[in-house]
Amino acid sequence: MADQPKTPVSPQVSDEITLRDIFDSVRGLLARWPVLLLSSFVGVVVAFVFNRYTADTYKVSATVAVEETENPLASSIDGMLNLGL
Repeated sequence: MADQPKTPVSPQVSDEITLRDIFDSVRGLLARWPVLLLSSFVGVVVAFVFNRYTADTYKVSATVAVEETENPLASSIDGMLNLGL
């Protein structure tokens, strides 16, 4: 360990991401467009098959609070006759 010389840190080396780095990454992805297109197509086909052939299951739950109160319209038969019911 003591035999290895220490490499000085160059002031030109930077950890910043530049616009050129982003363009190089995009250019690298575009160079592999057939792989990206094929994997996207396979993903869509798998999702379609999975959604098409799985059984639909639905679960519904509800909580209902019932309170008995006096309804002023329930006792009026004349109100219902006037409405045509």
